[in-house]
Order: sequence, then structure tokens, then C-alpha cells
Amino acid sequence: MPPESDSPFPPRDPDASFPPDPDASFPLNPDAAPPNTPLDLRQKGFKSGAAEYIGRLLNLDQRLITNRPASFFWRVRGDEARILGLKHGDLLLVDRSLPPRHGRLAVCVINRKFYIRRLRRFGAVLVPARLKTGDASDPFEVPEIWGVIRAVIREFPSR
Repeated sequence: MPPESDSPFPPRDPDASFPPDPDASFPLNPDAAPPNTPLDLRQKGFKSGAAEYIGRLLNLDQRLITNRPASFFWRVRGDEARILGLKHGDLLLVDRSLPPRHGRLAVCVINRKFYIRRLRRFGAVLVPARLKTGDASDPFEVPEIWGVIRAVIREFPSR
């Protein structure tokens, strides 16, 4: 009697032809696939080079939020900021810890109301630019830059 091997494969029949006949049918092993999985979805051939990325989810919190206590989500209401590329219903990620810089979009407090403005530098002063000439803001009031907009999330309507 031959010694038992630790191999997971059944012992090879010495009378079998090698290589095996490609047209021969082999019984399917039901334990080879997870339950309720079609057998044609089982892995065939070599492992994919992207296999390490399968199962990883895109987490927007990890990708976009750098300082959790200073980050807020705001929903855009109205079409006043349409000239800035923002539409009614867009979701804004506002970060109060980011430094205000020339050209960035920011949430500003003007006349005790919140507005979205693009920041412009005039000399050594950084101020929110007006969206139109008929803006109802007081030219003598110093606007407060509440936070810098880090990202915009827009949902497209489903049909």
C-alpha cells in the first residue's frame, strides 16, 4: 500500500493519459464556489493584478475631510451662486481650518447673512468679490470669511 501524502489533490492514476483530453467532461465540485454563486463566476486562470483593490470602498470622509471638527456640510439654496458654477441643491464641504486664499470659494457673512463668494486680493486685504454690480451689501461693513469650500457634491437626477 502506498504511503499517504499530504497533498490536497487525489492520487494520479498511472493509466491516465497526460495531458488530459480537453474535451473530457469533469464533474463539478459544489464546494468549490460559495453558496448561491453561479459556477461561471468562479475565478479562472491567474489572479488579477487588481485583486488587492477589490473590496476596498471609496470613503469620501477619508478622501475629503482633513479636519473633522472644523468641517461642515452645507446645502446650496437658490441660484445666486450659479455664476460660480454652483447650483441649487449642491452639497458643499466647508472647512473652517483651511486658510483663505485668493481665488478660492468661501462662505462669508455679509450683513449677518451667509453668502458664497470667490475671494479676491486687493493689496494686502482678502475680500469676497461681488457676484453682480447690484449687490445689496454695505461697502463699509467688513465681511467675515466663515469657511473655505473644499468640495462640491452634485447629484444628477435619475431617470
